[in-house]
Amino acid sequence: MAPAVASIFEHGKLRVQSYEKEQTDASSPPRALLIISPTEAGRYPVILFLPGKSMRIHYYRQLFEHVASHGYIAVVPQLPCSEASQPQDIESAAGGSTNSSLPSSNEDIDAAAAVANWIPKGLQPALPSGVQLNLHKLALAGHSKGGHTAFALAMKKYAPTTLDFSVVVGVDPNGGFFSQITPRLLTYVPNSFTINVPVLIVGSGLGVERARPHYHPCAPKGLNYAEFFNECKPPCSYFVVKDYGHLDMLDDDTPQSILDGCKCGERRTRSLMRTTTAGLIVAFFEAYLHGDRRNLDTVVADPAVAPARLDPVDEKPGGCRCCCWPAAASRALKN
Repeated sequence: MAPAVASIFEHGKLRVQSYEKEQTDASSPPRALLIISPTEAGRYPVILFLPGKSMRIHYYRQLFEHVASHGYIAVVPQLPCSEASQPQDIESAAGGSTNSSLPSSNEDIDAAAAVANWIPKGLQPALPSGVQLNLHKLALAGHSKGGHTAFALAMKKYAPTTLDFSVVVGVDPNGGFFSQITPRLLTYVPNSFTINVPVLIVGSGLGVERARPHYHPCAPKGLNYAEFFNECKPPCSYFVVKDYGHLDMLDDDTPQSILDGCKCGERRTRSLMRTTTAGLIVAFFEAYLHGDRRNLDTVVADPAVAPARLDPVDEKPGGCRCCCWPAAASRALKN
């Protein structure tokens, strides 16, 4: 593995700190947050990452400590559906019996929009001394149902936001039963998403399988990463981590009762899913926030450089492949 490529799958050179910020006064965020930031003074791009249903924000700490160490600030809000605490609800994300007590997808989208609108004025005072946010390089991302919410928010037709996102990332996005909104996000029409910035999709090979005979798959066919890729416009990068499941990128101390809801890979090697996912995110950000495609192109050309097996790998190239898309992404490269 070439040194430059190897580095994206390892922690970067920057020290990071993570802390949670609660709702305590008028200046507080509209939702409880996990913030992970470099401690070294500098100006860094911001990632708004939306967790999956029933996922606590601290389950993503290790994933984003890796990403943040390469020079990014991550903000992970506790959304209404991610507060649902029943482990048995995880497997029903794709279908099955309804639970009217769960918050709606529209509530999640509205809550995510509120956090996005808070970031420009509210995030800076919460950061370490000397650390500055760069809102000209702003990523929107999400996992599972949070991936569905991120795509909906990026379209700007479900909830208003004051921010322009430079890139969008879906980590095993799921458009299942509890993700339904009107109009429906998934239309099964190729290239139909009204998202005009680069997109990264990372899927899980085992997500299409059942953890137990009576469970639904956590990333079912027709509602998972493959359909999200189908509906994305170029440029879009697509990787499936073949031997790992829907929750394998979560922290090592995630409760087993949560992990049992989905088909997972070998327990002792789960960290490979996390480091692979983090490295792909870093490579994608390098390409589309900083204009350096070398690591992303290397992984696409030779997926074996990643810690975990990537299959399939695909891309919808964007025109000249030289970062010449409109609006927010163009501004990102200038800042």
